[in-house]
Amino acid sequence: DADADADAHRSSNQPAWLLSVKSLEKAGNFLVMGLVRSVHNGALEALSAGLQGISTALLHPTSPPRARALPAKWVKSLLHRLSSGGDSLRWLRRSTGAAACIGALLNAE
Repeated sequence: DADADADAHRSSNQPAWLLSVKSLEKAGNFLVMGLVRSVHNGALEALSAGLQGISTALLHPTSPPRARALPAKWVKSLLHRLSSGGDSLRWLRRSTGAAACIGALLNAE
């Protein structure tokens, strides 16, 4: 029953989530890829602020465990991309996006 679930959620003193964990993961992936691909300082600042904001919310102790795991997943994905070398590193020369991405995720912690 949806009303019972809502009442249970309200009584647990946990913040209500407007988006599913899957939607939050997609939003974070979009921000990470935007940071990786962008070379425009204004875009980097906006994307970085967005990633830090979403990561801060996800890392809150009352967040669902699957949601709290997303920032670590994004860091691992980025580090894997950096460590794989080859053509995947071409983007690193022209962009500060990787540094902005890691900085945003670490600042959220």
